[in-house]
Amino acid sequence: MASTRPPWARFHKIMPNTIADAIRPLVEADPSIKVKSVIAEVQGRFNYTVSCRKAWLAK
Repeated sequence: MASTRPPWARFHKIMPNTIADAIRPLVEADPSIKVKSVIAEVQGRFNYTVSCRKAWLAK
């Protein structure tokens, strides 16, 4: 059975731990990485602009 949720709805559930898993190698390589860089990485990887709060929590 196909989902009736619109395709964009799945991004509403992106949690900080998911973001953290995606950016962990970047933070390990450079612990002083900027939140803007984290946001850009998430946007490039998930095609979704994460909030500053979620990016900061993930960092």
